[in-house]
Amino acid sequence: MLNTNLEQFVTIYGANLNFNPTNFSVEICSEKSTATNYTIIKTIDNSKVQLNNNGLSLIFYENFGSYPIGKYKIRLSNGQASYVSPVNFEVTDHLNSYDVSNLTWESRAIRNETVLDLQTDSRGAYSKAKFTGLQSSDWQSNNSPVVTVSSSPIANMAEDFLLEFTAYSDSEVYRDMLGGLTNENSPILGNNLFASIRFSNMSTVNNRMYVIKRGNIMTSIYKYNGGISANTEIVSVDSSVPVKLKICLGGTDMYDVRNNLLIKSAYKLN
Repeated sequence: MLNTNLEQFVTIYGANLNFNPTNFSVEICSEKSTATNYTIIKTIDNSKVQLNNNGLSLIFYENFGSYPIGKYKIRLSNGQASYVSPVNFEVTDHLNSYDVSNLTWESRAIRNETVLDLQTDSRGAYSKAKFTGLQSSDWQSNNSPVVTVSSSPIANMAEDFLLEFTAYSDSEVYRDMLGGLTNENSPILGNNLFASIRFSNMSTVNNRMYVIKRGNIMTSIYKYNGGISANTEIVSVDSSVPVKLKICLGGTDMYDVRNNLLIKSAYKLN
C-alpha cells in the first residue's frame, strides 16, 4: 500500500469468507499481532467492504495516507470467531511506476475505414479520434464494436501490477463504449477485454477501474458513484501474454467525438 492521500483496495482471498453482512468486522492490526494478543490500529467501516457471495474473497478500501510506514496484519471477525492473517501487508512511501508516456496505439474499424487524428497525452491515454466513412447504420454494440483502439503493452502476465483507469466522453452524443484491458497480441476488431469500464459523460464521470494482480490472483474492482463491484479470478502467469489498454466503440456519429481512456496510476508490485 502506498502512504499517500488516496483510497486503495485490499483483497483477501481464501475460504469461509461468506460473512453475515450485518455481523462482521475487518480490522487493521499491528505486525506482531496474533490470534490471542493483538493491537487494533483501525476498524474498517463496513460500508467500505465488498463481500463475495461465494465466500472466497473479500475486498475493502482504505486511505493509508496517515498510516506510519511499516507492516500490518488484518483481523477478521464473523460474530462468532476471529482470525488474524498470518501474512502481513506493507505501507510504503514508494512504488515503482510503469512508464506509459511512450505507448503507441493501433486502430481497427469496420470495412477497414480510416481512423484519423489519433492523439495521446503524457499519461499515455488515448484521447481523440476522427472517424471517416462510418454511418449511423453501422451502430452495433460494444460486444461487436465498429472501432477499436489498442495500445502497445504496459506489462505482461508474469508481472505483478496495479493499474487504475477511468473512461469518459466529452460529448453528449456517445453510444456503446467500453474501455479496459486486453491480452491480445495483435489488434483485432472485437471486444476481448478482461477488465472493462463503461464510458460516462464528462459532466457526470465518477468511475474508476482498478486491476490488481499478485502471482496468479487478479482482482478487478469497479468503483462508481460511491458503490463498488469486484471480481477475483485465478490467472496464468505467462511473460508472453501482454497487458494492453483498449477501447471498443459500438457506434459513432458523423462528427468528432472525443473519447478518453485515462491512466490514473500504473505501479509495479514486484
